[in-house]
Amino acid sequence: MKYYFSFVLIFLCFKLKAQKPFILRSNLGSSGYSNIINNENKSLYFQQSVGQASVTGNFITSRKLLKQGFIQPVFFPREIKRNITATGTIEVDGNTTINGTTTLNNFLTVANASNTNFTGNLNVDGLSTLSGLNVNGLSTLTDLIVEGESDLNGQVTINADINGSQNSVNSYPLVVQGSDQGISIQVDGGRNTSKNFITFRDASGIHGRIEGQTLAELQSSFRFIWDFTMAGLKHLSWPKESPVELNLMLLK
Repeated sequence: MKYYFSFVLIFLCFKLKAQKPFILRSNLGSSGYSNIINNENKSLYFQQSVGQASVTGNFITSRKLLKQGFIQPVFFPREIKRNITATGTIEVDGNTTINGTTTLNNFLTVANASNTNFTGNLNVDGLSTLSGLNVNGLSTLTDLIVEGESDLNGQVTINADINGSQNSVNSYPLVVQGSDQGISIQVDGGRNTSKNFITFRDASGIHGRIEGQTLAELQSSFRFIWDFTMAGLKHLSWPKESPVELNLMLLK
């Protein structure tokens, strides 16, 4: 009888130990399950849902009962001090801040015509194709090749520290070539002597210009009056015995 009660007591203790309830608390991973390590050093997985008010279910294996209870939304900590490997797609509904170096080994697409802001330097080792480019600040370009049309809306200054013979094309800061025509220059409004198409200057100031001129400005100019008067005098015939003194008053 003594042995019988001892056997029953041992059996009950074993059953109570085997069915002792415990609470499992863990954060959900990106793949949607939680895991534990049982006494046999085996990983047990049971599916859970995220964001629902109440989910219950049982998972029985190796004489252990895992019962799911209330599941609350997952809140990730501010810092995750371990490596994260995601083999699938990651969707982030909110903002994402990355403080360290980021390496992308494939394409990067900014969709939905969204803006992209770079507050620091941008280094591009390979070719770049830009359908549109707006540059508001100072930009330093070592080499620039533009295959299509270019519109420059502000003043353009060419500072080329080159010297050489006037017979060498490499001595000129600006070279226009590759077409049947040269340079087309258009000024605002009409032409007059106050508008210069081209101005020639050096360190001491302006020394020449190509300017517009109206018909009235031409007829009142000194050079026109001089040339017109000289041309008229060539057609006059004077008697040899009657010298004539001619006084001309030309308006400059």
